[in-house]
Amino acid sequence: APAATENQTEQPAEVSEVCLNNISLFAESAKYKNYADALAPWQAAYAECPQASRAIYTYGSRILAWQIDNEKDAAVKDQLVTKLMKLYDDQIKYFGNDTKQPRAYLLGMKAYYALLYRPTDYATPYPWLEESVKTLGLNSQPSFLQQFVVASSELYKTDAKRAEKFIQDYLFASGVADGALKAATKENDKKLLKVAKDNIDAFFINSGVAT
Repeated sequence: APAATENQTEQPAEVSEVCLNNISLFAESAKYKNYADALAPWQAAYAECPQASRAIYTYGSRILAWQIDNEKDAAVKDQLVTKLMKLYDDQIKYFGNDTKQPRAYLLGMKAYYALLYRPTDYATPYPWLEESVKTLGLNSQPSFLQQFVVASSELYKTDAKRAEKFIQDYLFASGVADGALKAATKENDKKLLKVAKDNIDAFFINSGVAT
């Protein structure tokens, strides 16, 4: 992710004491993964003051993912996934200029969860991934680059006319992964980028488009 610098001001003066108290309550519980206790105050804060703190979104995605993972009813689960997608839309709306998690990063995360919970739908998250990796460039998460190529590959499988677009997407993602790998200084970053690059190449080779 892009290097973190000074964040936006998180708590405007008009936020009520009740809302600030709810933010404090859910953040304390969610910090220790006690999502059951975090749920009610988080829902209250998200409803009353969605602009008040980035924590509503950073912890909110974890709370919703916990709900989704523990929900047995398929219809309710799908509603929760839709709510998670809206959570990222709202984070982009209120905190899309944040330097640590800007719009392009949030679109990548939105696509990550979309593919995780709706794994047969590649068309919906594809444009999110495209904007994410093309905006972030060398700062793209390795997983975003990989998922971008996966989505493009799957769309090509259902529409042969997308062959040229898929090749362009592969070359872009492969080039970014190569550049990021050369620029990486941390061993863990190098490892993640190497895995992503190998997977990107494998998806391209296995697609059959090169024939």
